[in-house]
Amino acid sequence: MAALPYLQLYVADYLADTMHLVAEEHGAYLLLIMNYWQTGKPLPNDLDRLTTIARLPSSDRTNGRCSTVERLLKEYFTLVNGRWVHPRIEADLEEVRQQQEQRAAAGRKSAMKRLAKKMAKEKAKQTTVPTSVTTTAPTAVPTEPQRKTNDIDPDPNSSTHTQARDDQPPQRFPTGMRTGVPEDFKPDQQTLTQLQMTGCRTPNQDDITMFIVTNQSSGWVSENWQAEFKKFMIREKVKQQERKNASGRRSSTTSGRKPSAVEVVEQANPIDDDDEGHTFEHISR
Repeated sequence: MAALPYLQLYVADYLADTMHLVAEEHGAYLLLIMNYWQTGKPLPNDLDRLTTIARLPSSDRTNGRCSTVERLLKEYFTLVNGRWVHPRIEADLEEVRQQQEQRAAAGRKSAMKRLAKKMAKEKAKQTTVPTSVTTTAPTAVPTEPQRKTNDIDPDPNSSTHTQARDDQPPQRFPTGMRTGVPEDFKPDQQTLTQLQMTGCRTPNQDDITMFIVTNQSSGWVSENWQAEFKKFMIREKVKQQERKNASGRRSSTTSGRKPSAVEVVEQANPIDDDDEGHTFEHISR
């Protein structure tokens, strides 16, 4: 493998060592050290091959006369383990290898830093809490303790249901054990029993889907999604009761006069308390 695409030739040192060489010997010597540098390893102990590398004719080797390549090898190279080693080129190659290793190590270190920085940004983006645009909430919100089963007040007019009617979604917490609503969320038996105790209807798949989609699109997190679902169903019950009361008040105030177009539509499409999935029907209208 080539050490560098160029040869480090120190002209003053070269001329000092080769002032006694003729032009043919200069050419052969330069071709030999160029091959040495390009391959990055010592020359083979093969005179025929080295003669070809030096671009010398085969007649250069004659009986009883030392060839040009042999003279150059004996003067500038050392035979070590069957290969011709050039001390100056070996020192330059070692320096180049060290520089390449240092640059490669620095490149790997820089790449790891960039990767770690990118991963940290992605992690921070996932855990960043969006700021509220409607209210100026305090920076720290205390954790609401979980309520026991016997703490649930089945009375829709109680203070518990009054708080649920505020339609406040789960608070956002960037740390702790709070997570987003699971894709496969389903109310457990304890939640269903508590909903029956509060007088809520049994939730159907449309209610569960609406609960999941609403919280995922808002990016809410919570420690107890079963409790959040219970609040969701209580709010739905209160909303439905309010719609019925409002519809009754409109009917009583409009007696004796011609109903409006909106009232005609509402009378033609009444909201049934026992109609499971009413949340999606009402929204689609």
